[in-house]
Amino acid sequence: VQLFNFLANLSFEESRPWLDSGRLFVLPPAIAPWSEPRAAVGAKKTLRILGIASGKFWPKGIPDAIAACELAIKDGVDLQLTLVGGGIPKGKWHEYIMSRGWIRNLGRIERSSLEAEFAQTDVLIFPSHH
Repeated sequence: VQLFNFLANLSFEESRPWLDSGRLFVLPPAIAPWSEPRAAVGAKKTLRILGIASGKFWPKGIPDAIAACELAIKDGVDLQLTLVGGGIPKGKWHEYIMSRGWIRNLGRIERSSLEAEFAQTDVLIFPSHH
């Protein structure tokens, strides 16, 4: 949870009353609010997931997120995973991603395109092992 310049880790029980009250918001750092209206969650039948796969984020959990999405699809969840960033290793991972119709790999994109992707996303995957 990042609030202005204060970084805090709250457990579920500590944060639950704040989240329920509407007084606590989880915001991505350094992302300015966008002026475009956001699409409502569930506005489309397909669950739209955005994964940040650049630099350090690939080894910090994107492969785990892809595996989780694959399991969800096998359980009948209709989803689309969009990956942005240039961190996908060449070779088997690249081939795997390209062979899955439910994964969109956009690579590196301009900031304006990223904000448009945010506006059309139901779930953001921003992995970390900490």
